[in-house]
Amino acid sequence: MEKDLKKIKDQMHDEELAGFVFTNEMKRNVISKIEMKNKKGGLLKLKKWVPVVITAAFLVVSSAGIYKLTGMDSPPQNAGPSVETPPGEKEEKKPELIPPAYVPEGYIFKHTRTKDETYEHVYVNEEDNEEYFSYRMQKDQPDFSSASPSNIPLALNLQGSLFKGDEMNTALVWEDEGYYQIVEQEGDMAEVDFLKIVDSIIAEKGFDSYLKEDIAELEGQLAEENQESETTQQKDEVNNSAVEDEGTEIEEETSEPSLAENEAIALLKKFYQTEDEILSHFGDEYKHPSYQTKEQFYQEFTGFMTRNLVEKLYHYRLDERDDGLYHLPMDGFITYKEGKPYQFKKEENGQYILTQNFNSDMHGKGTFYATFTYQNGKWIITDHGNR
Repeated sequence: MEKDLKKIKDQMHDEELAGFVFTNEMKRNVISKIEMKNKKGGLLKLKKWVPVVITAAFLVVSSAGIYKLTGMDSPPQNAGPSVETPPGEKEEKKPELIPPAYVPEGYIFKHTRTKDETYEHVYVNEEDNEEYFSYRMQKDQPDFSSASPSNIPLALNLQGSLFKGDEMNTALVWEDEGYYQIVEQEGDMAEVDFLKIVDSIIAEKGFDSYLKEDIAELEGQLAEENQESETTQQKDEVNNSAVEDEGTEIEEETSEPSLAENEAIALLKKFYQTEDEILSHFGDEYKHPSYQTKEQFYQEFTGFMTRNLVEKLYHYRLDERDDGLYHLPMDGFITYKEGKPYQFKKEENGQYILTQNFNSDMHGKGTFYATFTYQNGKWIITDHGNR
């Protein structure tokens, strides 16, 4: 019996309680308790139950130890399941939508829009909120199917596509950071400003921009155009202030009456009506039935315009031939459009100028102007054109 007990004890030591020791003192305590309880049972009866009791006591102690060891490794009953994030399923980092370092003059920040996987900054023109530009990043490929793209290198290993839908809409698209990057403008923004916006963004993202050369070239062209415009304006001012060939002189500003806007517009209408009436007399072959010279044509307008201005507008549109005067068919010049916004002001030299912006397929964009001067006791048109 003791051999079996020892075998069981050794097995439990090895498998579950290798560090537990059932000492002789523990054995004596168990035997003592049994002897006290069974004094009347005799020595023979004691010897019979000793091995059984020792085995039972050892099993109780062992079970308690196993329960304690098991409880140490078990989580609390209400702790809930332990969830670990798989290493490959980390949250995807959202892209950084940086604000453009360059914003054209007159544009202000409106808002930032985030929807699904689209991130966008929007800027609007202070004077006209219909004009705007935006910088956005999106996962889906943008749809500019109505416009044909042209490739434009932006930086090393960075290619862009330029879309021009019409004169008022432009978009430039490139791919970076796993997103489509898009700069788009709607309105009358200069091309150099549009490229400066793109240049500031790709430079901020660490690229060495190729756009700087294009920007420098466009700025040079603008400087030349501004210089030419200033020179032309100066010449116009000199011509307007000069004494006309007819020998008339501009009266002193203090003695001339003022010119009302409706009076100036009435002079322009008279000019256009006279032109329509005279041109209607030219036949199918563009020949006038009675005029032989350009001078006869010019004299029809001299009651409300200077002769020099009439010659400036029509000399290359008329042709004197042996059989009479011909009108050469060609595009008409820019005129005042009734009902459209315009500006009317008095200059320091006493003249009045009416200006009106235009934007047409035939003539493009520009400014119409007409100059009115007080001569021989009346107001007449002394200049008419566009810039």
